[in-house]
Amino acid sequence: MTIFPKRGVDLEVVSQSLTGDLFKGGSASYVLHMKNNGFDDAYARVCISDTCSKFFDFPGAELESSTISIIEYDFIVPNNSELNISIVWNSISANNNGNFFIEYDLESETENSSLFIILLMIIITVSIFIFRSGTSNGKGK
Repeated sequence: MTIFPKRGVDLEVVSQSLTGDLFKGGSASYVLHMKNNGFDDAYARVCISDTCSKFFDFPGAELESSTISIIEYDFIVPNNSELNISIVWNSISANNNGNFFIEYDLESETENSSLFIILLMIIITVSIFIFRSGTSNGKGK
């Protein structure tokens, strides 16, 4: 039995990442891997707060698989602690369009990076202490 792709557009987020200076006013890059499980072709773009990327092509699925498309969007981090990320899509062949939202909390990201720096400092301090105690023990023999 062969199962055909659904009619229309069925966008699925495969993965996403956010890199760069994530503090207010910093330059960052958002990368989204998304595929269209529906039969009809679509165009989609990423909007962060009030600014949007260009539209990217998301071809419709075939019998065996669907193609993963990538949107890379460089932007300036807005002056609030939460990024309002939305995906806006349009399909002429399906005569349909829409959008959906992806939330990303900047405060948790900066807290995670602060925690990483603190842990790194502790590891460096312990390493220096162990190195010095090993060196002083070696000199006393």
